[in-house]
Amino acid sequence: MVFDVALWLVWPSLFLEYIALIEAPDPLSAVFLLMESCDLYRVSMVAVKSSDSSIRRWFGVYCPVNEEVA
Repeated sequence: MVFDVALWLVWPSLFLEYIALIEAPDPLSAVFLLMESCDLYRVSMVAVKSSDSSIRRWFGVYCPVNEEVA
């Protein structure tokens, strides 16, 4: 599915910092893909619009980090 993802670094704010159409299996995966591509570890607010026009929002989102084991 394709999701319309918007990221805010500071909330509340009238203007978002990042927006993109992301192809992913679910809304949260789309958020993490955009955060990784923008090299972001944390965002204040996320909004994701699905193809059925439903909107999901999350606040204080941290991107999971892949840790290397030595």
